[in-house]
Formats: sequence, C-alpha cells, structure tokens
Amino acid sequence: APISGAAVADCRLNLDGDDDYVQIDRKIVPFSGSYSVALIVQQPAPQAGHREFISQGFSTGPGFYIGHDPNKNIRSSDVWLQTGVPYPQDGEPHHIALIVDAAGGKSDLYVDGLLQASFPSAISTTPDGSNTRFGRQFDPIDEHLAGAIDEVRIFDVALTASEGLQLAGGGFADCDGSGLLDFFDFLCFQNAFATGDPFADCNSDGALDFFDFLCFQNEFAAGCP
Repeated sequence: APISGAAVADCRLNLDGDDDYVQIDRKIVPFSGSYSVALIVQQPAPQAGHREFISQGFSTGPGFYIGHDPNKNIRSSDVWLQTGVPYPQDGEPHHIALIVDAAGGKSDLYVDGLLQASFPSAISTTPDGSNTRFGRQFDPIDEHLAGAIDEVRIFDVALTASEGLQLAGGGFADCDGSGLLDFFDFLCFQNAFATGDPFADCNSDGALDFFDFLCFQNEFAAGCP
C-alpha cells in the first residue's frame, strides 16, 4: 500500500524523499537459495545519508535491502554492505540487479546490465522483521528515497547475464554484441535457447525456429539492440 502520498504516475512509483514509501503485505524477496531482484531507480538529485530502494527484515537480522550509503556507493543487504559500486549521480534512470546464485556460491551486482561486483557467497537474510518496502528502510529506520522506482522484478532463480541484460533494456536481438544482426547472432540464439535462456524464444511459442529469427530481425530494425 502507498504511504504518505507515494503515488504512481507515468507508470512509475514516485516518492518525495520525506515520508513516502510503499509497504507490501508480505515479504516477496526470497530469504535464501537462488534469487534475483531487479529494478529501475531514478534519483533526480543527490541525497545525503543512506537511502534505500527496496528493503525487508530488520537490522543485523541480517536485513535485506538495496540502496546507497552516504558516499553514494550501493549497498546490497547487511551481508554485503560495501560493494564498492557507485550509484550513478547523473539524475537519470538506472537499472540495478542483484543476482544470487546458491549453486555457484556467489552474488553478483549489475548496474545497467553490466556486472560491477561479486560477493563470494549466496546472500541469505532474515525471514523476520518488516515486510517488503519500496523507497524506505525497514523499521525503525527511515532512509527515504526521493525519486522514482520502476520495472521491479523478483525471481526465485538466479538470472543469467543475458536475462539481466534484457531486463536492463540492453536488448537481445544483437545476441553476440557485434552491432550487426547476422548468421552469428542466429547461432548465438540457438546456443542460448539450448541452455534454457527464455529470451531466445523471441515470439514466446516454446520453440526456436524461423519465426523467432524474423522476430529478432523486426526488433533490430526497430532500433532495439
């Protein structure tokens, strides 16, 4: 539920940084195992202190959150307080993704579809404390965000790098990143599909075929990389 004037406009959650936030009626971020949390955040002007984009739990629980510290470096839960990754201060929207891979024993932080840092274990957090919030820290802490949150996605699996890039808007049509759509991209799609990457199935019919290649050609022609 929106609290203290938090509102959706232009398909985004808009927050004033004073007392706005959204409170969910349960915890929607997995506590352990493999999972992924991704969202787009826009902070039009720099804010002093700690600011949170998403949170749940309680302090030292360990609690879960993604936000930034007073030095504008991203924090990814009580477990990974110092990622060393700056949150961009250009006032533009940026895609943040935390991908936790229990099988691989690591947690990866992506900004705008690019891997920025890795933590050498799968982050697990408390099932207790505050339910999931957007734009504020768990009780009794404030740390309100002044800005907008969009495209929130939470998965109970560790996304692949290409899936994370797709969520960030990096696109998939130019599968091999060459700047061209050609035969090598088609081979790339086949390899991606064979390893279970759902974005390779461009038309979502459950098969990789000529119609998917046409779909990617249309996306590429429309300017979607």
